[in-house]
Amino acid sequence: MIVRAGDRTASAMLAAVAETTGTRPTVVNNSGEAELALRSHGRDLVVGDPDVTALSILGNDAQDGGPAFVGWLAARSSARTALMLDGGAAEVLDAAMGEAELAARLRRVVQNLAVPVPAAATFGGLTVNARLHEASWEGMPLPVTPRESELLQVLVAAGGATLSREVIYRQVWRWAMPRGDRTVHVNVKRLRDKLAAAGIPVEIVTQPGVGYRLRVDELSESRDQPVVTGL
Repeated sequence: MIVRAGDRTASAMLAAVAETTGTRPTVVNNSGEAELALRSHGRDLVVGDPDVTALSILGNDAQDGGPAFVGWLAARSSARTALMLDGGAAEVLDAAMGEAELAARLRRVVQNLAVPVPAAATFGGLTVNARLHEASWEGMPLPVTPRESELLQVLVAAGGATLSREVIYRQVWRWAMPRGDRTVHVNVKRLRDKLAAAGIPVEIVTQPGVGYRLRVDELSESRDQPVVTGL
């Protein structure tokens, strides 16, 4: 589940409510991060304010292969609720609802979702499926932990573009990175060592002061990918 509301307080509240439904929410700051989360993890439900979420890239209808969409309104509006429901939203929530009602409505949407098909991401000969905690190079399994598979899949989904440490943290650890935190640095180092030990032509490249990107030597064009810091 991806959560994107109009402010941090609303996002935190919705994420906390979502956790009570048995889902694992990912809080994102903008539509670019939501798109990256969809590519890397294949999220099947998006909760967001239509004013700050680009629905054109997220899709409104799970039956068409996109994630289901649940609208969020900071203030109740019958006209906007009707517009979203007519546009394919599975539900519309608003700030006037109590947490128990929000949880019940979200739980109903989650229960009605089809069982998601595990989504894998590929980059050159590298394939990663974080849902199954698997990674492989041209069919050869790589010894990664569940967290490392999530980190690697986010980098794979970026397609060689540079991701800031803050974006990586939000995508993998699901919330804003604390100031001075070195979690991403430590996990990248461990993953980088494993890739080197496996003897495959895959490298996690550090962009000083910015973040990290994935490079696969067989794809020379990936060396010249533009730096993307904000997404």
